[in-house]
Amino acid sequence: MLIALFRNALPVGWFCLVNKFSKTNSKDRIKRAKITEAEHCLTNLGSFVGADMARAEIMDRGMSNCAKKLPYDNLWNTTNKLRNCLNNETSQPIVLTTGFYIKSVGKTETDGPPGAMVLARTLSELYPNRDIIIISDDIKEDVVKKLVEKEHKSNIKHVYLTCRPDERYPYKDSEEEAKKFISKHNPQAFISVEKLSLVVSKFTVQTTSGDGSTVTTSYVGSPIWNLDGSIETSKSISTGTTVSTKLSDGNNVMAENFNGIVTNERCYLSKDENKSRVNVNAHHSVAIALAFEKCYQDERILTVGIGDGGNELGFGKSACNLPKDKQIPRSTSPADFEIPAITSNFGALGLSMALCCLEDKMNLIPGLISSNHEYDLIKFCVDNGAVDGLALKDGEITVDGYSDFERNNAYGKLKECFMK
Repeated sequence: MLIALFRNALPVGWFCLVNKFSKTNSKDRIKRAKITEAEHCLTNLGSFVGADMARAEIMDRGMSNCAKKLPYDNLWNTTNKLRNCLNNETSQPIVLTTGFYIKSVGKTETDGPPGAMVLARTLSELYPNRDIIIISDDIKEDVVKKLVEKEHKSNIKHVYLTCRPDERYPYKDSEEEAKKFISKHNPQAFISVEKLSLVVSKFTVQTTSGDGSTVTTSYVGSPIWNLDGSIETSKSISTGTTVSTKLSDGNNVMAENFNGIVTNERCYLSKDENKSRVNVNAHHSVAIALAFEKCYQDERILTVGIGDGGNELGFGKSACNLPKDKQIPRSTSPADFEIPAITSNFGALGLSMALCCLEDKMNLIPGLISSNHEYDLIKFCVDNGAVDGLALKDGEITVDGYSDFERNNAYGKLKECFMK
């Protein structure tokens, strides 16, 4: 009765507007629920291993810890922001980067390039007015360029950035290349899929002794930042200590050095010069990392990091939330948004499906983002020399130690979030 009176009291145009607004909100709530469910699926080990808790414990790399610290509705917020910036009237390109070189076996791993290519296909279909530029390392083991050439899509392009194995701080050549790339292409967004960040490898910690002396200890290793801001050094090796004491006049400082073993590494000094950031793998382009960071510093460019270990581009904000027993170098390269996942391929598929959901193009998922397509891309990478990053065996069409059965099972659960 009240609804009828309210309806009669309003002009017809107003009621139609209210009705339309209500339907829009209802539609958005459904989309949000789907994308939120997908976000949980991405970091749930059960997506891959089911109820096998013993295997889940073995495979756990702590990414759920990172996910718990991210803002509520992280994937929804990330996808909305990306969609909004890509739906403007400009035709600026979208830049993707991928390709993780494994130094111990001299090969690129299977996680990253397949997911990046699925994402590139999705972006190409949803935003055909934009070029998708995929950048990778200029090394002979690279598989990314071959994947792009295989696509035969005019708006999916490839660019190499140079690897400089002998380059040392301050990385002037790489920084110049990064600047030129950004200036030339003027990207709207930069998305990293399983791409190594510069990581903290050498650092110093200052403490004050009981007599007021400043004690500076140098370490080699991977520091872990505690929530209170202190640094956990138990997983690192002390290489030297300097004790500074004030002389009697209270103005001058005298330093006494106690040197240990010092390693020589290419390093990039952070702004506060208290930590050294290094490229721990000479087959990764420092220029790519610096380009990503420069885009992050530019508020006009949206940056997104997709990763599964905490050492990738984009995870500089949350890597400190990884469990302390996970001995992996922490990323120092933040992004506007980050998408943690069990594998980076899985994270890229999740973002691709979420974009289709927001753009009301769910019909694209079965044909564009299928499990068979992902498998074919992984197989293509393996046929061209890539290996599983954990198994490290030639010819195995697997990703990060997960069998193809487990990968397909995870894909099914992710797809079900959107298409029940």
